[in-house]
Amino acid sequence: MKRLFSNIYRTYFTLLLTFAGLILFMGYLNGRDAESVMIITLTFVVIGCGILFGILPALVFTLLILFFIGSGMFFTELGHTNSLFSNQTLQDVVIWGVALLFFAISAGNVHERIKTMRHTIDQQKRAIKQFVAIDSTTGFDNAERMRLELSEEMKRAERYKQPFVFILLHMHYSAEFKTLYGEKEMQHLFQQLSMKIRESVRETDKKFRLSEERIGLLLTHTPAENVSIVLEKLKDKLQTHVLLNGREVTLTFHVCHLTSSSDYRTPEQFLEELENEMMMNEL
Repeated sequence: MKRLFSNIYRTYFTLLLTFAGLILFMGYLNGRDAESVMIITLTFVVIGCGILFGILPALVFTLLILFFIGSGMFFTELGHTNSLFSNQTLQDVVIWGVALLFFAISAGNVHERIKTMRHTIDQQKRAIKQFVAIDSTTGFDNAERMRLELSEEMKRAERYKQPFVFILLHMHYSAEFKTLYGEKEMQHLFQQLSMKIRESVRETDKKFRLSEERIGLLLTHTPAENVSIVLEKLKDKLQTHVLLNGREVTLTFHVCHLTSSSDYRTPEQFLEELENEMMMNEL
């Protein structure tokens, strides 16, 4: 956070410096003839290029402008013809060139600082997401927390030879339910699901809200032969749901489960195999 405020302060200072230089430059040109207006317009273009694309594109664009203007003035002098910048002296062009380089660099710095601030904000968002581990609707841990818990449980199972089972529930037509009944009913649904799931498993078992339609259950110290009992309890509890208006609806789920094994070295491998084991039968 301290770094973010430092970047904001530096960006603000750079912008002030850029606009102060721009005001002085416009005062020097006086902006009364068409040439001065064109010079000021090109200067704004360089500043915009620097802010949007960075220092290098702004410098390249500036050098191209100076090259074409210098070439035009050179050939004009050779041919003794009127040029677009006939009222500008060599000194004016040099001053403008230096000013353009200054504006290109300062605007490019603003671009880089904004880019840094965005990166810092993204880092803060990721940190907050990891810190806030609880889903507010169900009270279950989120997907980030699930990976940490699964990793710890895999290590514990390997060390003490204590099996565990992970059950993955995928609710059918979650998006359609939300569209049909609204956000309030969706929250009520998952609040009721979380309550029923707590009644169906042990308090020590870990519960996770993985996404809008998925819930994971980590059954600690549970052999594979006991999973059928838990699935029957879940089936009895979760099949029906009462809406806020008292109407009863039927819910269906895809379900899969996987038992701990030394074949899976990382949570990612375990979850990938769990996805592969997703059975197409309903709960």
